[in-house]
Amino acid sequence: MNGKQFTYPDDKNGAPLDWDYQVGQYWTSDLVESSSPILLTQAEGPDCPFERYAIPEKAYVTSKIVQNNLTEAAQWQYTFEGKDAGSRYFWVKDVKDIITARPKGIAQATTVCIQLQWKDHAGPLDIGFVDDQGYTYAKQVFVENKEKKVLRIPMADLQMMPTALLPAPYPDFLNRYFHPEIPLPFVKDKIEKLVIATNGEVQQGASVSIGALWLE
Repeated sequence: MNGKQFTYPDDKNGAPLDWDYQVGQYWTSDLVESSSPILLTQAEGPDCPFERYAIPEKAYVTSKIVQNNLTEAAQWQYTFEGKDAGSRYFWVKDVKDIITARPKGIAQATTVCIQLQWKDHAGPLDIGFVDDQGYTYAKQVFVENKEKKVLRIPMADLQMMPTALLPAPYPDFLNRYFHPEIPLPFVKDKIEKLVIATNGEVQQGASVSIGALWLE
C-alpha cells in the first residue's frame, strides 16, 4: 500500500523479519480439523507400510499392491507361505508420531476403521495397538472369504492381551509372548504401534489384503 508493507492479519507497517518489528501476539491456524479422520496407514507408494513378522520365523508372507480399477482404493495383498498352518503372522507399524501430532483428534476418536479382504480363507484377525509400556490392546474380528469390507471397531472394545515379542528375543528358547499380570486400561494417547495379527490356522497360499486404516 503506497509502497509500504503491512502484515496480516494484525495490519502493522513493516515485515516480521525487520529488526525493529514488535510482536504483541501470535496468530495460529488449524491445519486439520480435530474431527477429521486420523489416517494411520494406507496402500500408496511402492513400499509396504508394515514391518512383517511370523511365529515361527520360517513362515513368511509375500506381498504385492493390488488395485482392480481406478475407482477402487488400493490394497496390499499378503500371501501366506508357511507350511505349518498353525503359524501366526503379524503386521506392525510405528504410529507414535501420528498420534502425538493429533492430540485433539485422538481425544475425540472412538472407532478404528480398516479395509480388509481374505482370499481362499475365512477367519479371525486381531486388530489393535501396542502402547508406550509395551502392552497390547486388540479386538478379534472375523472376516469372511472374499468379502471386501470396511470394518469399524469401537475403541472401547479393545482388550488387553498377550504381547508378541517381535522380532524374536535372544536366546531363542525364551517365551515369544509377554503375559501381563495386572490389567490396565487402554489409553488412546499412549499408542505407539499399530498391530494386526492372524489368530488361528491359515493355509499356505491363502492371502489377506489390507488397505487403509484410520481412526474416526
